Amino acid sequence: MVRKQLVGLVTSDKMDKTINVAVRLERMHPKYGIRLRDTRKYMAHDEEQVARVGDLVRIEEGRKRSKNKAFELREVLRAAPRFDGSQFENTPFAAGRLVQPPGGAAKEQEAPDAVTPDMIAAATQRLKAGMLEAEAGD
Repeated sequence: MVRKQLVGLVTSDKMDKTINVAVRLERMHPKYGIRLRDTRKYMAHDEEQVARVGDLVRIEEGRKRSKNKAFELREVLRAAPRFDGSQFENTPFAAGRLVQPPGGAAKEQEAPDAVTPDMIAAATQRLKAGMLEAEAGD
């Protein structure tokens, strides 16, 4: 028996050894000849837990593992970009996080300086001056 293979995007990997895959299906309407698009979600078994949200994967029909899970992950075709959070360490995005100092209790990190109305007004004036210079140069 031929096993059905589908290609789709991983939408959830929060379950243990299970991923949700959104598969986009297209077909022609038999009478009107227009293209119908449909997105269906399938639960697939991921034994090694290698797939992450955003990955493009190929799933294959297999034995029924639970009420809703009858597909298995075959391969990850294209991996989504991975972020470990280290690129945000010294940015305003890190403000407000709890930081655990060595040997001490958790304390909240101080927020960076706030943007004041004076800073906005100065930036607006510089922007207008730059626009006026660009128009005068034409």
